[in-house]
Amino acid sequence: MKQFDYSLDFKNIDFRQHPELYRVGKGEQGVLLVEPYKGEILPLWRFKTPEIARESSSK
Repeated sequence: MKQFDYSLDFKNIDFRQHPELYRVGKGEQGVLLVEPYKGEILPLWRFKTPEIARESSSK
């Protein structure tokens, strides 16, 4: 498996237009750095309450 390439210019690359540049890292590392995925996933990635977040993080 190729490693995720952290040297790419994530702010200026649209990986939908250039999917060949995206490399799946261990455990999908890096997915929250790249657009358009970052902009689509991050708004949905949250817990309703701090208690739910603490419970999840303790697992």
